[in-house]
Amino acid sequence: MQFVDDPVRLRAALSPLRRRLLADLAEPASATELAARLNMSRQKANYHLRVLERAGLVELGELRRRRGCTERIMRATADAFVVDPSVMSRGSDPLATRDAFAAEHLVAVAGRTVRDVSRMRAVAGEQGKRLLTFTIETEVGFAAPADVHRFTDDLATAIAEVTRRFATPGGRRYRVVVGGHPAGRPGEAGASLAGVKAGRPGEASTSLAGAKATADMAEPRPSRQLCASRGKQDMSEEPVAGSAEEPVVIQVTVGAPIETVWTHLREPDLIRRWHGWLADGLDSEIDYIFRRHARETGTPYVLQIDRGSEDGAWADGGDRFELRESEGGTTVRITRGARGPEEMWDAWYDDITEGWTSFLQQLRFTLDAQPENIRRTIFLNVDGVDLESVRTLLGLTRLTPGASYVVDAGDGLDLRGTGWFFSEHQVGVVGDSLGPGLLIAADKPGEQGASKGAMVILTTYGQDDADFARTVAQWGDWWQARYPDAEGPQT
Repeated sequence: MQFVDDPVRLRAALSPLRRRLLADLAEPASATELAARLNMSRQKANYHLRVLERAGLVELGELRRRRGCTERIMRATADAFVVDPSVMSRGSDPLATRDAFAAEHLVAVAGRTVRDVSRMRAVAGEQGKRLLTFTIETEVGFAAPADVHRFTDDLATAIAEVTRRFATPGGRRYRVVVGGHPAGRPGEAGASLAGVKAGRPGEASTSLAGAKATADMAEPRPSRQLCASRGKQDMSEEPVAGSAEEPVVIQVTVGAPIETVWTHLREPDLIRRWHGWLADGLDSEIDYIFRRHARETGTPYVLQIDRGSEDGAWADGGDRFELRESEGGTTVRITRGARGPEEMWDAWYDDITEGWTSFLQQLRFTLDAQPENIRRTIFLNVDGVDLESVRTLLGLTRLTPGASYVVDAGDGLDLRGTGWFFSEHQVGVVGDSLGPGLLIAADKPGEQGASKGAMVILTTYGQDDADFARTVAQWGDWWQARYPDAEGPQT
């Protein structure tokens, strides 16, 4: 059991979808497995897992090799989570009234009991000790409301007498809480068992009703915040309500007829030839983005994608694809939806912009350079701060599209070919040894210009199994040597 007293952590778990993920992660699972269970894209599952991971509610259980890729197997950090009632409180303090017969006062005292016992239990656990508590619970039937007051007076007198008998100056102080409320009928939710039950010292107390006692230890330490060391996203928990900034536009010109390009945005089998990289969950992601969350508008060759709401309903204001015939082929233009107000949309905004930048270049390469052939991909990824630029490590910081290059990247990794594209955070080159294929190297932008990771997408063509295995091994060894904490190649 884990106590949650931080509003940020609580907010991370409030969404129904994340509560479902927490429940499912009672048994460890990967983002791919969770996405399949909940009928969502792997990207969306990954986003919510990273929010929960950053809040310390889930953690990495293991890295598992599966079909040539490394999966992150996640698990909940506790079997159950107890929320500090004060996190949700508003207005005056019910405890200030001191009205012994007010339901608000009983609820406030019960809430304080939950908070204090949970905090002290966590401290005791960190010290390898058990917290000594006891619980007494019973039921009584009153003939008239006035009997409740007489019962309370007699009970207070009895407790005062017992307290005088056991009170020891300088002894370990305990807080004893006695409260009562109407009991449900037998069989109803919330009804307690008949008779008197006394928990043994050290047993956990699970009821807020009846008589309780909790250890009054030294001031407990604040609950530990578990910050995810990998994949830490620049997520604003309070996104702005809107933005008046100029829309973000991503554009490429593809040397193919407009109808050919359009079918590569509408047919799943053709989208699979250029979108992302080949991995478990790619088909689900294509279905999520290009079918379930995309609509053809009344204007020919215009595709509107929604903002991807958590409940699956259509959310206006997402990204817009427009195709126009131009000299040399077809211009593909993505106009990104404005930032805010959705948390998920804002949190992933820059990452999605970089993703569309890569994927449009992959679409262009597929249709311009390898229109008839099937690709095989290698995906390399690392998340973290203060990492060296992958473009620098590859010697690809200054490259002119169309210009030839020869680079010795070290460890026998010799690159040669021609430049394909260059942007603020990415570089793409045609690699002769890849088929020829496409190499995209990207540094992930974080806050205030800082990098939060790096990735490489290698798209190969024409390699047999042995050649492809050698390419995977060579790039995997190179990557691990420069980013020791990174996962292995995904293929």
